[in-house]
Amino acid sequence: MATKEHELVVERSPEQASSGIFSEIFIGTLLKYGVFFSIAIVALGAILYFVKDGVGGKAAKLVSYSANTQPYFPHTLSALQTAVTHLDPLGIVTLGFLLLVFLRIFQVLLAAVNYLLQRDYRLTLVSVFVFLVLMSSLILGKAGG
Repeated sequence: MATKEHELVVERSPEQASSGIFSEIFIGTLLKYGVFFSIAIVALGAILYFVKDGVGGKAAKLVSYSANTQPYFPHTLSALQTAVTHLDPLGIVTLGFLLLVFLRIFQVLLAAVNYLLQRDYRLTLVSVFVFLVLMSSLILGKAGG
């Protein structure tokens, strides 16, 4: 005897359905190209890291770093700006990773707006909560103590 699974069906008007599809396509396209762009920035920084002083010396330093000779990664926005304007490879890598993190936060924010426009208040509330958790962890979190 086969049992029928219960599905949650949400009734939406055609306008709400079409705006949701457009928003999902827009968000997906934006994230896809944003991820490619951030990966390209990280790759550029990695290439600059090895080209700057030669591959052999940099590879040996990466393997043999002690606690006192760790590479410098910018920890503030002003230090990141200075590092990127001086074409510091680790600053460029940091910029790429930071862009990748902010893309995901932006995705959650866009999802919240999308759900609000579709009048799906439950998912709007969940998205806003996730956004607030991400922002609070970004603001309150400290790397390395």
